[in-house]
Amino acid sequence: MTFVEIVVMVSFVGIVAGLVVYAMNGAHKTQPSTACAVDAQNVRNAETGFHSAHGVYTDEPTLVRDGDLASQSALHTVITNGQTYTIISAGPCATQLLSDGFEPPAVSGAQPGSSYTQSQPATLGAWSVVSGTVSVVSTSKWTLPAGGLQAIELSGKSTYGAIQRTVGGLVPGNTYTLRFDYALGTCGPKAGVRVQVGDLDTTLNVTNPASKGYLIATSSFTAQQATQELTFTGAGPVPDCGALLDDVTVTT
Repeated sequence: MTFVEIVVMVSFVGIVAGLVVYAMNGAHKTQPSTACAVDAQNVRNAETGFHSAHGVYTDEPTLVRDGDLASQSALHTVITNGQTYTIISAGPCATQLLSDGFEPPAVSGAQPGSSYTQSQPATLGAWSVVSGTVSVVSTSKWTLPAGGLQAIELSGKSTYGAIQRTVGGLVPGNTYTLRFDYALGTCGPKAGVRVQVGDLDTTLNVTNPASKGYLIATSSFTAQQATQELTFTGAGPVPDCGALLDDVTVTT
């Protein structure tokens, strides 16, 4: 073989090898999304079958007991009111768009066993205080059995405290999952927190004491724009009695 022929052959082999590697990488990258899509379709098929037989949609345990679904999905969660249902991605299928635990150094640290207040206008890391007064509370103040170093309390003096931040990376029309931990401070017996993002506007009544630990709230919302404002506002019965918030996440 001439030198030119050798160069051409080596170049050709290199190109073929590059294409093989590219194809293998592409297949590896698309495998998770394909698994997620197949799993979601299985859940949809199960819901369709159950609805055809019973006239309502139902949760995953019931789908399994009814024989419509082989086992509960580890990749998706179903939220339903019987007339409609929403499939929420979970585990490896969930893409996290926001995660915030109000921790130092993003949010200035409260002294152990104590708290400090921030009034409108003020910033708490990526969050803005948009109404009233909120408190940054050391976890040890409430002897919480779980949680990070600190949480936000939506309390105020004459106006309910509210915090707000932007959630980006959304696709209009798509459904997302909002989760957060919540508990009740020293006042009581109850407080409230209003949650607003996308098409979601709901108020949660909080009765679990902080000393007993957090509960987890989970809601779904549909994005109306590529970026949406997420707002938590204290609610009833009195402004100076607020709910504690921690570990806020938004996932696909």
